[in-house]
Amino acid sequence: MKAIVCIFFISWMFVPLAQVPLAEIVTENNPLALTQAEIPNLVFLELLSPADATVLNTYFNNGGQLLNSYQLQGILDREVNEMSLLLQHIKIQVPSLFTAHSKPSFHLHLAAQFQLPQLLIKEDQFVLWKDTNHVGNSFASQVSVKLEWRNWRTGLQFAKDVGEPIWHQTPVKGFDFLTGFIAWGAPSKNTVLQKMFLGAYQMQWGQGLLLWSSRGMGKSIDLLQLARNPMGLKPYQGRDEQRFLNGIAAQFNRDKHQLTLLSSFKFIDAKPPTDTLQQEFNLQYTNGLHRTPNEISKRKQAFEQLAGVAYSYRTPLWQIGTLFLHQDVQIRKSLFDTSNADKPLNPLSLWSGSVYTQGTWRQFYCYGEMATIAHNEVPFLYRSALNLAFVYYLDPRLEMGFHLRTYGPLYRTFYANPIGNATKGSNERGFILQLKWQVRPKVLLKLSSERSLIPFLMSSHSLPNTQHELRCQLHYQISKKQLFEQQFTIHSTPFNKPMMRFRNELQLQLNANELLQVSAQLGIATAQALTSKQLELNWTHAPLVSNFHFEFVYGLYQVPKGASAIYTNIHLLGIGAQSLQLNGIGSYTMMAMKYSSKQDWKATIALNFKHAFTVISTQKLQCFILLTKKI
Repeated sequence: MKAIVCIFFISWMFVPLAQVPLAEIVTENNPLALTQAEIPNLVFLELLSPADATVLNTYFNNGGQLLNSYQLQGILDREVNEMSLLLQHIKIQVPSLFTAHSKPSFHLHLAAQFQLPQLLIKEDQFVLWKDTNHVGNSFASQVSVKLEWRNWRTGLQFAKDVGEPIWHQTPVKGFDFLTGFIAWGAPSKNTVLQKMFLGAYQMQWGQGLLLWSSRGMGKSIDLLQLARNPMGLKPYQGRDEQRFLNGIAAQFNRDKHQLTLLSSFKFIDAKPPTDTLQQEFNLQYTNGLHRTPNEISKRKQAFEQLAGVAYSYRTPLWQIGTLFLHQDVQIRKSLFDTSNADKPLNPLSLWSGSVYTQGTWRQFYCYGEMATIAHNEVPFLYRSALNLAFVYYLDPRLEMGFHLRTYGPLYRTFYANPIGNATKGSNERGFILQLKWQVRPKVLLKLSSERSLIPFLMSSHSLPNTQHELRCQLHYQISKKQLFEQQFTIHSTPFNKPMMRFRNELQLQLNANELLQVSAQLGIATAQALTSKQLELNWTHAPLVSNFHFEFVYGLYQVPKGASAIYTNIHLLGIGAQSLQLNGIGSYTMMAMKYSSKQDWKATIALNFKHAFTVISTQKLQCFILLTKKI
């Protein structure tokens, strides 16, 4: 007995020196608010390296879930001190109900981004470029202010694009783009009222068929990456002048139940309603640019109203939900009111609803959503939309899946982020069949076949356009920070010969500070015997302990007229995504330098240089400046 007491006493004395018990690791009080959708944002903030993002994407794609910081530390193979800044952004802080307001916290974040006018280099001279059709100057800017105090957040932002005037006199006076918000978040998960918003905000729901205010990310060869992971309500301070909501919203939580009430009312650019058999079903999906007299004449000429209620039930492995929404737009000018009362559907006033589900059961993973608009005179299938996917794990190394989408010819909505061939959403049918095989521990093979009908009904005199696409992707994870990826795509239609595309990418983490990426694309249009090519080199110098980060991108391309299009999307350090559609023959160079001071100042300078080899050789230079400050 004395020996047992002695052992217990010694163990109790050395508890502070022992490792954290397994039970405490699993039930950590500060869980992580990290989903796959947030990974690009963390890379943008430089809290995750591209290599870390690849590791996490692979983990999520294989059905993994993050419970706490200990698990994340093991996946990223990081030391605790290296993760402190990352954890500050992704940990869900749950302060005590009695001590939450004992020490008031105040944080102010200022950010200003400027895009200087583009310069043309002619005969070794710099010439300021300006489109003669643009009313405003060639200067773009975005200035935002965010304030956090206790459980309150507020923000204000101003932005203008290249060619837009800062202040408009007609048809509506005011700044080109000005938004603000006030938000409140509950200090505890046990509070019924969790969130309140007033002003500009975003709402993501279900699988994006009915209400998803942000823009889509395109399709993927992996069905798990096609699954939407909605973030619900969140403040908005982006530059997209159309794809956001403005009004009042609130979220209520009780155990596993969640109820969201939302309303939005704002002036939007007038977009004339086209024929009800149009290809796009996102009625108000516009670019928001106001550069020319024609674009300015449509500015804020329509008043949009949305009101909805959403309910969801969530468990650790499953979630279901339903949304009821009323969408209405009133056109100010009769010039744009081209709706016809004889048509079977009025596209400017919609009552709609959707049901979605997502979860895991045994060896099955399922996600889907069905949405419909209310109209008794229209058949149900013609006014409805469906996304449905099943993934079956035959073996830990082998999975099969299929995805079905069918968007009726009369289905309409204002804000959708669908899975399809068009980013704006089109009335189409499609079927995807996928096979994913872990050939060896480091080798992953993905096969995908898609057949689509775009659109399946446009008008009586237009034939449906059937397309077929076959993709094959080989993913070789050399190590945790080195990988090689190759993708082959064949795209064919009944009336055209197939178009083939090859893409290769090599990513090497040379050491803790240096990342090297090399990618190459080859497109072949067999009908015209034309070939498009692109080669890109990306080098990033980003030490964890340094205040200075640097990125360099160099690319060469050759895309003849009529050849397969080539796109490149570069997530430039500190600036964000830079998307380019390459045409002709030329090269591009991008550089970004970011400096962070001890006083929480961050300064980023980026240069974009493009050289086009044409009959008249042209060179363009553009500069971006970003300044942020935290107080």
